[in-house]
Amino acid sequence: MAIWPALILSEQLTGKEWVMTGDRTDPYRIGRSSSCDFKVTDKALCGSVSSLHAAIHFDADMSQWVVTDLGSKSGTFVTKVSQSYRRCLGHGESECLDHGDTLRLGGPQKGVEFVVQCLEWNVRHLVESVRRIEPLPGQLAAG
Repeated sequence: MAIWPALILSEQLTGKEWVMTGDRTDPYRIGRSSSCDFKVTDKALCGSVSSLHAAIHFDADMSQWVVTDLGSKSGTFVTKVSQSYRRCLGHGESECLDHGDTLRLGGPQKGVEFVVQCLEWNVRHLVESVRRIEPLPGQLAAG
């Protein structure tokens, strides 16, 4: 059975989860645009999330998930739980994501904050997860 690295972003306010797997070659794009893989649509949450805000991919050489800011206007913030620091990424800057880190898209008043979970999943786990997460690919929508 195939084993893939997986990343789950758990949105802090709503509890919705977005699942990403490391078998994909293109980065997952997050933002307000309909072209994003994970679209933030809730107006209360996305006030400072850019159309193409950030991208996340699995770097097989480093065996790490990496987030990159795509030129957002209000910032992409990574709080490293293991090292107790917070970093604001500038346009094109990247940061590795570890289990337990916090990822924030946008400013403190109207941004979206996620807890990062890094896992390894086999195909059965992925199928079970897809069944419990609505909608897929993840969208944070009003309601």
